[in-house]
Amino acid sequence: MADDASAPATASSLAAPSTSAAAPTAEPAAPPTEPLTEPTTESTAEPAADPPATDDAPATDDAPAPGDPPATEDASALEPTTDVGPAAGGRSIEDEIADDEPTFDVEPLQPLDLDAAVFAVDDAGIGGTAPAETGPPLTGWAGFDAALEDALLRNGNTAASVAVSIGGDIVHSAAFGRRTLDGGDGADAGDRFRIASISKTLTSIALLQLVEEGVVGLDQPIGAVVAASLGVTDPASNVGSITIRQLLTHTSGFGKYDGVFFRGRSVDCRDAATIGLRGSVGGRGYRYSNMNYCVAGMLIEALTGRS
Repeated sequence: MADDASAPATASSLAAPSTSAAAPTAEPAAPPTEPLTEPTTESTAEPAADPPATDDAPATDDAPAPGDPPATEDASALEPTTDVGPAAGGRSIEDEIADDEPTFDVEPLQPLDLDAAVFAVDDAGIGGTAPAETGPPLTGWAGFDAALEDALLRNGNTAASVAVSIGGDIVHSAAFGRRTLDGGDGADAGDRFRIASISKTLTSIALLQLVEEGVVGLDQPIGAVVAASLGVTDPASNVGSITIRQLLTHTSGFGKYDGVFFRGRSVDCRDAATIGLRGSVGGRGYRYSNMNYCVAGMLIEALTGRS
């Protein structure tokens, strides 16, 4: 067909026109039945003068014959060759990755068995404890005391006590353990207990009130004052430069002194402070030590004259 269109007309060609070309008075050929597929991406690059040859649309330099239907470009030839094809089920790989969430093996939630749960019986008779493996179940305050005693004494504590107040009235009190390590009398709910490190909060408040009142400076060296009040004539060389700020922030350089406070090497805070002032005081880095607040307490007594 291309050769006929480009060659000059002859008698034979006029007598027997090619079947691929329509007569001048014939109706134009019908357009293709399938619609053109629009490319899914837009390109700002200018097309080349001669598009590269592909298997679907072979390259040709021949012009179409007059009356031929317009040439249709294969949309697949316009698709970028680097696109990732759709995943299984027609979805794109990007969609699959977006929906791909990690999975974990999680045990199913276990329902709370209220009958087996341990609750103390209140004054209205509500609650109860799970049956013990041996003996009758403990209920009421007896069950409460048994659970508390187990929790407080199992780690080696000597004694503990508890008081429960409702509306300002004490409705229950109990004590557990022994008063002394040698197994003496049992503890009583009215016994006095050491308040341990809660005393640090009280000591800080009292000492900072003295600073606020101008009695002493927060960064004023106070080691010599405490040493003199305790009768320590031979304090360690760095003790004199200790300040209140350092004591309250555990940066004075005192060591731990656990043996002094917890293993019977001192009888009270005054005795412990005497040992600390005579001992070696290290650098000024942070180190938690009860000696800091023991010395701070002795400073309060020295400044106020009260014990």
